[in-house]
Amino acid sequence: MFARILGKPKQETNALATLDKLNETLEMLEKKESVLQKKASAEVEKAKAYTKAKNKRGTMIVAIKDSSRFDP
Repeated sequence: MFARILGKPKQETNALATLDKLNETLEMLEKKESVLQKKASAEVEKAKAYTKAKNKRGTMIVAIKDSSRFDP
């Protein structure tokens, strides 16, 4: 009954478990970053292709809409 009122004591966290979780999070964020960099570079290449084809409207659309959403 008192546990409900006063709250349960906090469990001790294991330092190794915390480090493992942080390392997993770091790896996941690095993977996401690399994927976003690949997508951004693909959009830049698409914009360059439009520029070579002298399609200014397509270049502007790609440059403004697509590549800017991948920048941090």
